[in-house]
Amino acid sequence: MYFRISVNKKFLLYLGIAITWFPALSQSDNSISAILEAREQLVRKNHENLYISHVLTGKKYDMKYIGSINSQFFRDRYTSYGTLVYDGVYFDKIEIQLDIYQEKVVVLLESKNNEQFVTIDTEKVSELTFKDYKFVHIRHDSIMSDGLYQHAFQGQHTDTYIKRTKLKKDKIENSKMIVEFLPSDKYYIKNNRGTFAITNKKSFLEAFQNSEKAATILKKNKVRFSKKKIEKGVLTAVPLLDPILVDN
Repeated sequence: MYFRISVNKKFLLYLGIAITWFPALSQSDNSISAILEAREQLVRKNHENLYISHVLTGKKYDMKYIGSINSQFFRDRYTSYGTLVYDGVYFDKIEIQLDIYQEKVVVLLESKNNEQFVTIDTEKVSELTFKDYKFVHIRHDSIMSDGLYQHAFQGQHTDTYIKRTKLKKDKIENSKMIVEFLPSDKYYIKNNRGTFAITNKKSFLEAFQNSEKAATILKKNKVRFSKKKIEKGVLTAVPLLDPILVDN
């Protein structure tokens, strides 16, 4: 269960800045107690959004990898409008990006004079969506380590999750150190038989009891699970095989 809060962009981003830092406070007053008091005053002024005080208490995002090859982010370098369930509270109209090298949720905050990228506590993020992608926080699974996973498919009996990660590679070109980020994703299936890590066709079929019917469907649809095509194979095959779990 979570609380739903829908606010316009300016209000949400202003509030985030107010929670993270308070320009109105003198440097000597910028203590934890002063920040908490300023936050409480802000919440009292906006009592209809009482639970918004839980969000955006993060740190400034380190931009040291900006300009690297492929970037450390999921899909591209830019933030996109999305939604967030943070500490049990639902927010929308947030400019968001996901650093999958460090597994950090990055939010863009704007004021009249500047903009900043901040990271929020990933442990408190239970769900986020942007660019039609949905990520959920998986916890206490014997196969999948705790963290954020793309929820790539939700069927009647089967769910597909992808652990999106990137590895950093340093190389020298023209006497300069170049940083490159390379995808290193992992694939999982959850159904009524448990959780399965998918690395090839054999491990995929294990999730479907190694049934002849499943193998026949894969062959008929020419589904491949080579290293370069495993993602396409999983995302193609699961919707085809999800219905057959009823029969087994």
